[in-house]
Amino acid sequence: MPSRANFLFVRPTRHPAADVAARLRTAGILVRHFGTPGLSDWLRISIGTEAEMTALTAALTAMNETS
Repeated sequence: MPSRANFLFVRPTRHPAADVAARLRTAGILVRHFGTPGLSDWLRISIGTEAEMTALTAALTAMNETS
């Protein structure tokens, strides 16, 4: 069955989730970081337009290339 969700719930593996959220915020990309125990390693990324998803992918790629 195809997914009907409008978000991804992901756990970054190269950087702490809070750092990823902060770095994306400086690039003008907002994702949801949960600071509560059990969820602090996760990000909620809402699906946007194709251009927004391209910008997110580019920002994440750049983040991984600089570390």
